[in-house]
Amino acid sequence: MRERAAIHPGGDALGGTHARMDRPLADRERAVLMKVLDEATFDGAPELRAQVGATKVVRAEPTWLDLEVSEDAPAVAEMNGPIPVREFVKDESGEFVGELLVWTTDGRLSALEFAWVTDERPASLPAPDAIEVRRDQAE
Repeated sequence: MRERAAIHPGGDALGGTHARMDRPLADRERAVLMKVLDEATFDGAPELRAQVGATKVVRAEPTWLDLEVSEDAPAVAEMNGPIPVREFVKDESGEFVGELLVWTTDGRLSALEFAWVTDERPASLPAPDAIEVRRDQAE
């Protein structure tokens, strides 16, 4: 799993924690992953969907989750990096506010990132209905 350098041991001023945790996905986190993986069409999507139930959060910040998947879950051969789908996030008025990135390492879900473009950092991941999944492949 990819390691991230801590700015401040144990957390940061923006509400994140760099200490290792082991917790199940929260309802919203699970819903966001399932929204993307249910609407995405690419090789490996079914296996990644099957991994969601075996996924836990090992580090969390408001806009970033490090994930770990049970070894029992099916892996996708040769998949590393962001999934090849675009996931745009819009606010209530339809304005573009960022993009989601679902990361994989060794064929397993490894991170969920909300790459925001607003002046202020969001307090949480977006709601699933704020996400627009583009079925065309990311370049």
